[in-house]
Amino acid sequence: MESAETTPLTENENLKVNLCLSYRLCVWLVLAVGCTLSLMCLSSQAAVFTCQFLQSRTSGTGSHYNNTASNAEMVTNNNETQQQNSSQEWALAVLYFAYSVVQLPVAVFASRVGALRVSLVSTVICLVTILLSIPMLEWGLVPSVMICLVKGASAVKACTGEGALVPLMASLASVWSGPVETTRVSAVLEGGSNIADSLAFLGTAAFCNAGLGWMKVYYLQGAMGLVFFLLLAHCVDERPGKRRCISRNEQRLLASFMTKKGYVEKKTATPYRSILTSVHVWAIVVAQLGFQWLDCLRVSSLPVFLGVIHKVDTQKAELLTAIAFLLSIPMGLAIATVADGLVEREVASRSRVRKTCDFLTAIYVISSAAVNLMDGAWMANYYDLAPVHTGFLTSFGELVTSWSWSVTAIVVPRLTPNDSVEEWRYVMYMGAGLCGACSLFYMLFASGEQQTWATSPLDRCEE
Repeated sequence: MESAETTPLTENENLKVNLCLSYRLCVWLVLAVGCTLSLMCLSSQAAVFTCQFLQSRTSGTGSHYNNTASNAEMVTNNNETQQQNSSQEWALAVLYFAYSVVQLPVAVFASRVGALRVSLVSTVICLVTILLSIPMLEWGLVPSVMICLVKGASAVKACTGEGALVPLMASLASVWSGPVETTRVSAVLEGGSNIADSLAFLGTAAFCNAGLGWMKVYYLQGAMGLVFFLLLAHCVDERPGKRRCISRNEQRLLASFMTKKGYVEKKTATPYRSILTSVHVWAIVVAQLGFQWLDCLRVSSLPVFLGVIHKVDTQKAELLTAIAFLLSIPMGLAIATVADGLVEREVASRSRVRKTCDFLTAIYVISSAAVNLMDGAWMANYYDLAPVHTGFLTSFGELVTSWSWSVTAIVVPRLTPNDSVEEWRYVMYMGAGLCGACSLFYMLFASGEQQTWATSPLDRCEE
């Protein structure tokens, strides 16, 4: 078979390969599984803490959602319950922060040795910590010791295993997608994250209601991690287009994608100074800040809001929250298809499409499922500005905005001590105001075009 490199596309040649029948779509789905794996246990812990908090505020009695293997009831003393809720808020905030902080050094390291290799190592670390955690849960150690050990293992998983996968999946997705496919590949990866949130609420409820304990979710994550490792090692390459199972036309198309995006055989250094001084990068980061706050409200506060205001029981609150995340998936994919279609047919520029989707997300902020309009906005924008450095840009945005998750987990319970409608209305107004302000900044300064500093060769880039 003639390789992609020996039969490049000419400037006037317009070759199209049906995405639904393409090999690169299979790769996108594999990377989406990685995004699901990266959030599985973190989202499950958030679901457990939220359900404990909900039951303590709605009933005042103990909850069967526990952190030990013995299904012990929560303490019923009000002071002790408040202290436990407070410690869980801080634990969740620290996990969110650690999950985001590790991504930047991992992205820098991956730019030197390859995203695929680092992804495989991160998955192995995640699997090893799962294997270490399961015996601790099953052998019934002293509860206080077990909580410390399990939290320690979870922190290791969140830092070195799961959190590291986020920029790595973005980096590999950028390699396997074309310039007019960035919105769709972003939506597919975000769909994987939404599946993780849905499984977290549904799985946690199912395990706990069956008396098995929420930490049985480790078995689910372990099985998923093993499948993901095998698929990643077998189906994904650092440089696409050389597999025999890929058609000749798709090989040529992938080669043209690499050329258009500025991928070269010579190593490319990360232009740190250009990134830090780019107003277009900061426009994405500011938009991400507003919607990260909103996303955290969906995960940690939506079930509580449904329980204390609408008097929905815990199980139904979990189900409704999971449905909101599931509805986000087709919403995001539909918006992404329309957005990429507008750009490909030159109906609108990429910058205008990004800003419009961001504006619509701010307008429909009241709808949880409509939040995934952002798939056509800032979330795909990292792929546009610098495809070669998508992993670093993604991790940089996660690092700068990580505090919003941590602060939200701590601040919202303190803003709603009485669980009144007025207090929750204030929380919603505050989230909508922040989201709107960030969206305005994004509309003023964002760009959807590839930057000149994105393809600088190694000897011309800042070290």
